[in-house]
Amino acid sequence: MIPIALHEKAIQNAFYKIQREGIKSIAITSANKREGVSALAYALARRAATADVRVLLIDFNLTNSGQTKSLALEQKAWKPNKSTKDGNIVHLSNTNLSILSAPAKTNDSWPFQDQKSIREMIDSMSEKYDLIIADLPSLLDHNKKLQVEIMCSAFDATLLMLLSNKTLETEVTKVRKILEDAKVNLIGVIMNDQFTPKLVDELKRQLGKFEPRMLKLTQPLKKWIQGNSFLNQDL
Repeated sequence: MIPIALHEKAIQNAFYKIQREGIKSIAITSANKREGVSALAYALARRAATADVRVLLIDFNLTNSGQTKSLALEQKAWKPNKSTKDGNIVHLSNTNLSILSAPAKTNDSWPFQDQKSIREMIDSMSEKYDLIIADLPSLLDHNKKLQVEIMCSAFDATLLMLLSNKTLETEVTKVRKILEDAKVNLIGVIMNDQFTPKLVDELKRQLGKFEPRMLKLTQPLKKWIQGNSFLNQDL
C-alpha cells in the first residue's frame, strides 16, 4: 500500500460529506498509479466503521493490488453481479468493516466494467452494508485492463486522489474531461502530501541556506520554529 500524508481533517471532511449527501456507494481513483488510493480507501473505511456504519471495502484492482497484499488477504475468484457470494468477503473482527479482496487473476475483464453488473452488485450488497467503498485503478494507467471511468459511473459518487507536486496540471485536466464525459459524480479531490514538506521543515530548510556564515542566528531561529505551536499545527 502506497504511503499517504493526509491530515485527519481531510478524512473527516470526506466522511461528513458522504453522510450529509446520503451517499451509499463511492469509488476512489487517481490520475496515476502509486498516488495512494488504497491507503485512502482503507482510512476512509476505518473512519466510517468507527461511526457504527456497516462498511464494505471492495478491491477492484485486477493487477498489483496494494490493498489485498498489505492486508494479506486471500484472492478468490469472483465477478461483480447480484449473486456475488458473501463467502468471499472477510469480516474484520470487532469492527463494522468488511473487505472483498481483489479477484484472483482473470483474463476476462469485461464483467468488471459492465455498469449494470456493478450496479446490481452494489444494490445487492446495500442490503447488508450502509456504505460501499471501491478501491479502483488509476485513470491514466496505459497498462490497466479496465475503463475506470465506466466503473466510477456505477457508483453514487467518486473521490479523486492526487499526489501533490507530482500530478501534472495537464493530467488533472485530462482526468476531469474523462470523468465529465462518463457523467461521473465527482464530489471531491483529496491531496496526498507525501512529497510536500511541512511549513516548519521548509522554513528550517531556507534558514539552512545561510549556514555556516550565520550559524549564531539560524540555530536559535530553528529552535524557535520547531517549538512554535502555531507553525506546527495541522492545517
